[in-house]
Amino acid sequence: MKVERYFPFFAKIDTIFSSLDSLNAYALLDNFGPEGLRLFSMPYDYLSKEGLITPLTRDEINADSEKRAHINLINKADGKWYEKDVLAFYNHLETMAKRYADRGWKGDLARFKPRTITAALRAAILFYDHADAYNITSTRQVDQNIIDEFIYANPGYKNSLRALIRYINRHGKIFRKLKVEFHGRNIDANAFIPPKKYSDLIKKFLASEGKDTKKALIGIFMIMYAQPASRLVKLRMSDVLKGENGTFRMLFGEVELDLEPRIGDLFDRYLEHRHALSVMERDLDNEWLFPGRKYGCHISTAAVSCMIKEFGVTADQMYATAIFNFYQSGMRHPKVLVRAFGISVVTAIKYLKMINPRMFEEAESRQHAS
Repeated sequence: MKVERYFPFFAKIDTIFSSLDSLNAYALLDNFGPEGLRLFSMPYDYLSKEGLITPLTRDEINADSEKRAHINLINKADGKWYEKDVLAFYNHLETMAKRYADRGWKGDLARFKPRTITAALRAAILFYDHADAYNITSTRQVDQNIIDEFIYANPGYKNSLRALIRYINRHGKIFRKLKVEFHGRNIDANAFIPPKKYSDLIKKFLASEGKDTKKALIGIFMIMYAQPASRLVKLRMSDVLKGENGTFRMLFGEVELDLEPRIGDLFDRYLEHRHALSVMERDLDNEWLFPGRKYGCHISTAAVSCMIKEFGVTADQMYATAIFNFYQSGMRHPKVLVRAFGISVVTAIKYLKMINPRMFEEAESRQHAS
C-alpha cells in the first residue's frame, strides 16, 4: 500500500535526475517544496538513510520556505507603481543578509535571517498598499503623516517597517527624513506569570512521566532557564553532560550549568523515552536533544508552540518570568545571563533596568568604569 502511495515521488525524480549521481536534496527541495518533502517524508528519509542524498537541515528547509514567501510577496507588487521600489528594497535586504553572512554571522549565529527579510517585505507591501490610498505615485511623495496613519492602523508592523523607512531615507531621494517613532523598550508588568501559576507549572513539569517528560523538559528550559523555542530546539545531545555522581550539566551559553537534582531526575526520565521520530532513523543517530520528524532534523518551533498552548501561558511570559527570577534571586550583573544562558546584552540590561533601577545604575557605572 505504501509503495503505491509513494510511487509518484520516485516517478518524478526519475524525470528530474539523469543519473543516481545527480540526485541531491537541494534539487528535491526545489522541485517538491517543503510541503512536498513533508508529504513524502518516508521515501525522502529512506534516500537519506541509504546515503543517496545528504539530508537538509531544518534551517535550510525553513530558508527555502521563506524564499518562496519572498517571491509571493514581490508578486503582489506586480504592475503597481511601487513595483520597482519593492524589488530594489528586496535586493537591498538580500545584500544586507549576504554582508552579515560574509562577516561570519551565519548558522546558529545568523543575525539577518530569511525570516527577517520576509517580515520586512510583508510590512513594505502593506505600507505601499496603504500609501496607494493617498493617490501618490512615487516614494518621494510619502510623508510622515502617511507613516503615522499606517502605524496607527497596523501597530503590529511597527518594528518590521523600520527597515523600509531606513532604506527610503538613505536611497529614496526624499526632502525630509521620515521616522518610526521609538518608544522605550519597557516591559509590561503583566508580561510575567503569576506566582501561583508559576508554582503549579513547575510542580506539574517535575512530576511528569513517560512521553509527557518531553513537554515538561521543554517547559523547564523555557520557564527556568530563559530558553526561547528558537534556541532550545537546537540543543544537541553533546550539550548535555552527566557526571559520575549522576548530576546533569547543560551548555546553554558559554558556560556549563549544573541542573538541580529534581530536574536531573526529569532529564533521566526523558532520556528513557527519547526516540527519533523518523521511521528511518535510529535513536542514537539523531544528534539533537529533541529529534524532529524529518531525518536528521530537530523538532520545529511550531511543534514547541503547540506544546506551550497546553501550559496556559505564552512563550513571552515564560521568557520574561525566567529572567525576572534570575534577578530576584540576587544575580547582580547582566553579563552573567549573557554567558550562562545566551541572552543578549540588550535584553539582560532591559530587564535589570525595569526590575531593579538602582542595581541597573550600579551595573552601568561598573561598565563605564571598565
